[in-house]
Amino acid sequence: MTTAENTEKQSVAYLDTPTSSNTRGYWGDAWYRLTRNRLAIIGLIILVVNILLAIFAPLVAVEGIDDQNTDEANAAPAWVINLFPILQARDEAFDASDGIITVETGQEVREGDLLVDYTVSNLQATTSGTVFIDTRRFYLVPDTVEIARYPIPDGPRPTVSNLDSVEAGDTLFGDQTAPYDATVHIVNNEIWLQPTTVWRLSAGDVVVENLQEVAPGDVLIETEDGTITTAFGGTIFLTRNNVELALIEPSRIEVPEDAEIQVRDGREVTAGATLFDDVTAPITGDAFIVENEDGSREIIIRQAEQWLITDSGIAISDTGHVEAGEMLVDLSNRNVYANMDGTVFISSSDDVLLTPNAVQRVERPAGTEPDVENEQPVLIGEPLIGSTNANKQGVAYVTDDAVYVLPKSTGYTPLRNKYPLGADYLGRDLWSRIVYGARVSLLAAFIGPLVSILVGMPYGLISGYFGGSVDNWMMRFVDLMYAFPTLLLIILLMAFFRSSAAATAPGTFAYQMGEIDRATGGVFFIFLGIGLTSWMQLARLTRGQVLSARAQEYVVAAEALGQSTPQIMLRHIMPNILGPIVISETLSIPTYIRYEAFLSFIGLGVNAPTPSWGNMISDGAAVLRNYPHEALFPALALFLIMFAFNFLGDGLRDALDPRLRGTE
Repeated sequence: MTTAENTEKQSVAYLDTPTSSNTRGYWGDAWYRLTRNRLAIIGLIILVVNILLAIFAPLVAVEGIDDQNTDEANAAPAWVINLFPILQARDEAFDASDGIITVETGQEVREGDLLVDYTVSNLQATTSGTVFIDTRRFYLVPDTVEIARYPIPDGPRPTVSNLDSVEAGDTLFGDQTAPYDATVHIVNNEIWLQPTTVWRLSAGDVVVENLQEVAPGDVLIETEDGTITTAFGGTIFLTRNNVELALIEPSRIEVPEDAEIQVRDGREVTAGATLFDDVTAPITGDAFIVENEDGSREIIIRQAEQWLITDSGIAISDTGHVEAGEMLVDLSNRNVYANMDGTVFISSSDDVLLTPNAVQRVERPAGTEPDVENEQPVLIGEPLIGSTNANKQGVAYVTDDAVYVLPKSTGYTPLRNKYPLGADYLGRDLWSRIVYGARVSLLAAFIGPLVSILVGMPYGLISGYFGGSVDNWMMRFVDLMYAFPTLLLIILLMAFFRSSAAATAPGTFAYQMGEIDRATGGVFFIFLGIGLTSWMQLARLTRGQVLSARAQEYVVAAEALGQSTPQIMLRHIMPNILGPIVISETLSIPTYIRYEAFLSFIGLGVNAPTPSWGNMISDGAAVLRNYPHEALFPALALFLIMFAFNFLGDGLRDALDPRLRGTE
């Protein structure tokens, strides 16, 4: 026994040394013993990681839960393919149309290497100007044209809508009218007027000629109601159906008398194409051959001012300004990169083939003719070149320095390393769906204990404390509720509220409940069923603990001191029975997770596309023989979370046992 310093002329004795377990208190000692349990700590770590992944799912997920790509259905990364011998990577074929192939037959490539380059066809502005975009095309209006633009005032609202066609004099808003024929673009609360440069030949009598230069105010077409004039200068081009005004100055190339022109009149030429002799086209556009009155010739190339919108990326927004040489269309999003390590083969149709399998390569001496032709199917033992035979069945590819045999592919699994765990049958990322599925499982895990604590614990406190007829009637009600199995109750709720006739009649209670279920992704009835039945076990446990604590001396002393019933129940009894309650609820959590997983597995769980580990296991089970990873990874996630709660519960049971207090 040690004696503390006497500060108040009193000697205070410590029965425990400051390092003893008793100085920690009940909960402090419980935490100390819990941290000494390795399996419990592992379970706690797994649980915390799952909770964090569920909370930050949008940040850690590779894709959205319903981002489908059927071309990559059942894909797997390289490490998964190596893990499962049944999975074999398939050969990949890439279309190189309109692109530049950057590899050669027989070349070995690494994942991420460029195979087909489309950026050589990137579209750049030939002059500075303003870009206008509609639903089908985008246009470039040069800076030589003064474009009308008006801020929309707060008062009168516009009388026109976006992409409306207006004529000169039409009202835009208030007393503001259009100064010329145009298409309306409303951007950032401003009205921009894109000049009209195309008119139908059928509108009237055309009074201009092809390639004629016009000035503002010149008449283009005479109609029954008057005339159509141009508000801008430019060059007229007459097509089969239209009168078109080119606002960008065309390129003009004089042709010598004795030169032989290599292009056809009215046909498109690409930049760099030969026009005559060694003269090439400076731009891409439609070429027109003109014979002047003095007998001289010239080639006029019309610069493109409008382009169709494709799946390629437009690099500028509507009404955006560009400088000459600035990017209009960036085709880099079409570039093809190797999705795996392998060997490349170029087919006669300019498709790029990529195989992950080992290929046969035979050197071809200079001047030696092979025994096979390019892309000829070969069998094992068939002569390739000289005395060398094929040691694989496949297709032969002949180059200047070698003969290759591309082996016949027996693989069926797309190799995609961008999916950490692979993809399901719709090409959806498994990792992303597992992370989002953790939300459903954890909600099911905590909804039961939450309802139990809010309903079951107060119910058991009241029943156990008052006893007698109150206890008898309350426990008989619990016995009655025990007659409803949780799974059967959930199935009956779903059967009635999801598929009954009342569930389809708006305004009915069943319809409203079904709406709530659909709004929550199909988890409402699972949580409702768990909530209706989860509290009864805790109510019984709490009642038993209260009956035991009711006879303890500290409760009798509290009653003798005149404390109220709520004070005795909340301040004296409940803190002393929390240990068994925490243990019970922790150990019951895996049961709630199992309910949700089972219901989702049989198709009665969450609604698509909301992911759940149960429905992911169900989907994976359908293709288990061919793609075992699709069922294994969600099953492993389910196993880990149940392992975590079970071992954490066992650790809490030992840590909160008062008989073990003070032990290591």
